[in-house]
Amino acid sequence: MKINQNEIHIYTLNFSEDNSLLEKYNHLLSVDERKKIDQYKFPNDRKRASETFIYRRLIISNYLAVNPLMIEFNKTIFGKPVLIEPQNSGLQFNYSHTERKFLFALSKNSEIGVDIEFIKAFTDIDSLSEKYFSNDEFSFYKALSTYELKLNFFYRVWTRKEALHKGIGTGINDEMKNISVIDNDDPNKSELSIDFNNQIWQIEDLQLQDNFIGSIAYLSPIRKTMIYFDTFAYDFI
Repeated sequence: MKINQNEIHIYTLNFSEDNSLLEKYNHLLSVDERKKIDQYKFPNDRKRASETFIYRRLIISNYLAVNPLMIEFNKTIFGKPVLIEPQNSGLQFNYSHTERKFLFALSKNSEIGVDIEFIKAFTDIDSLSEKYFSNDEFSFYKALSTYELKLNFFYRVWTRKEALHKGIGTGINDEMKNISVIDNDDPNKSELSIDFNNQIWQIEDLQLQDNFIGSIAYLSPIRKTMIYFDTFAYDFI
């Protein structure tokens, strides 16, 4: 599988309903990955963690044309997963999951972050918006006429901020309030560029279905083409 410099590949996959994926590919998991999986208390959480690690090995191995057992990962001081072997591939990746969906994105030589959420109602939407939204974002949020509009706007802003911070490598933190991820002239715009620490980041809403919402952020002075996949073929094993 090839990815060009001007492309970003997006995979939206379902977690399996049985243990077939684990039974077929469980041998690919490293000792470190197994330790992380064992830290989860509930069986379903362990299963999803296992499938997450398996998916990332299988997908990345297709792009690097190597056996997935040869791939090694590490993480930054803030916990962002990074590829350390094979070296100098230029392949950047990030992933997120919620409910039954797994979202995985790859780019060439561009730091990247993604987030996916399942839209569901909750009670403290106002307090969370006030805490994490910028003044412009919160003003637009308050002016929306219905709870449904507010809920969808909340998730759009939240996933954008989460994707940006994951791309930068810091994760959700209190600095979210200081960064605006909407275009003040058109708050409903689905894509925008922002300057963060003298670097240009592109932010874009992802095309998802079934009440899921997601965003991507990547480091690039120009916008790249999103190519979507809902399955992948694996040829090495």
